[in-house]
Amino acid sequence: MARHGQSPINDLAEFQRLVKEGRFSINRKSRLEADALEYSTDEIVDCLMSLRVEKHFDHSKKFDDGEGEADIYFVRWHHFMPSRDENVAHDLYIKLRINPSGGAALVLSFHPERNG
Repeated sequence: MARHGQSPINDLAEFQRLVKEGRFSINRKSRLEADALEYSTDEIVDCLMSLRVEKHFDHSKKFDDGEGEADIYFVRWHHFMPSRDENVAHDLYIKLRINPSGGAALVLSFHPERNG
């Protein structure tokens, strides 16, 4: 799925190790968007742990908003939404990176894909 043979900047296995150890943070905007979709923290963790470079990685990108370089993943994720009393599928856009000091995994975006 990666564009032009590009590889992730961040080591996904290391990112997932940090997540598994509970050493991760989700920025406020992403947490609010996940809350609106009724994702629990455990569901976010499960989704992050399911990511595979060969299947979900799209590209890496340098951002001008102070976030530095991050990796972009796309994944279709199914989960139960209590308010709708049904299972739903979301095509998620996930932007992630490892803190430059190496101490934490950072989730910079976690939301449905947006057109345009």
